[in-house]
Amino acid sequence: MNTLPKVVFSRTLSSVSWSNARLARRPVEEDLPTLKAQGDGDMVCFGGARFAHALAARRLIDEYRLTVHPVALGAGLPLWHGLSEPQRLRLVSSTVYADGSVTQTLLPDAQSHRAPRLEPPDHHAVASRMPPIV
Repeated sequence: MNTLPKVVFSRTLSSVSWSNARLARRPVEEDLPTLKAQGDGDMVCFGGARFAHALAARRLIDEYRLTVHPVALGAGLPLWHGLSEPQRLRLVSSTVYADGSVTQTLLPDAQSHRAPRLEPPDHHAVASRMPPIV
């Protein structure tokens, strides 16, 4: 990983010392489309809820890989809080790990900008159809 080029988006850092890293000077929503156009392969973005929200709100994410860990922190930021419109996602894969963590790979639906507002599912009905996890 040290040999790969990296771009760090930060509001607090004035420099980065990691090998092959540079500090972005523009906001992520301005810089990322340029980086994607210049790239010759996949790009991975790691970050917290604010970073993910900035990308999701502008539809800059081609694939989500979300991992949920079995711990309740009692605080934090919702990942998709305040989106201007619903964004439908299509589940591609789901992996359950021995520690109870679950990783889901999701792709944005091409028609998600026209997604209707959906009511929450009846959790009792959903739970009764779910197979047991072994």
